[in-house]
Amino acid sequence: MKTVIITGATSGIGFEAALLFANNNYKVMGLGRNLDKGPSHPNIHLEQVDLLSKESINTFITNFTTNHNELSGIIHNAGIVIRKPFVDFTEEEILKEFQTHVFSTIQLNQALYPLLKDTKDASIVFVNSTLATKPISNTSIYSAAKSAQASLVKSLAIEWAPIRVNGIHLGIIDTPIHNFNSKQKEDADQLQTLKRVGTSSEAAKEIFHLFHSQWTTGALNTFDGGISLN
Repeated sequence: MKTVIITGATSGIGFEAALLFANNNYKVMGLGRNLDKGPSHPNIHLEQVDLLSKESINTFITNFTTNHNELSGIIHNAGIVIRKPFVDFTEEEILKEFQTHVFSTIQLNQALYPLLKDTKDASIVFVNSTLATKPISNTSIYSAAKSAQASLVKSLAIEWAPIRVNGIHLGIIDTPIHNFNSKQKEDADQLQTLKRVGTSSEAAKEIFHLFHSQWTTGALNTFDGGISLN
């Protein structure tokens, strides 16, 4: 059975992706902080990992590499969004955004590269955002972190071939990260060319497809309901 690691697997897109991979005969190592909310499936093993803590990540890496000699891929899905004017960001908040979206992914990738390199058909997918290329007000640090992450996709695709490394620019997906009330959800729907936001299940299916695309690497596919056309 192939093994895949999914960060942010206890809610939203990561939750749905974990179930999708598990239902397709993958052993899923789902990383998250609130395991009580995680998906339940015989093929899913949840690990409590805080991506804001280098020590927590290192503990997971040590345990995983001790007990596994195969890794088919990583889905870097975990994310946070801090919304405020640029001048109001604290150093702690800036580091929190970059630790979640950039530094933690670097730490995991570097440590797990030997397993990926020795596994045939290995694949990595970064769950990115349209805000990496088309920022809006009050998300400057998130956009900067996602832009750095997008650059990492292309760099690793070149350096690590034949491991496939890709990203997906997501638009607005109805997940707990947005915490929409009914009015906010209605407003978000109207921003879309297709007049509705995406679902976690739809995003998970797109991730699954990109993960398995045999002749795709260094790509940053857009999956946004057409909002980037506006």
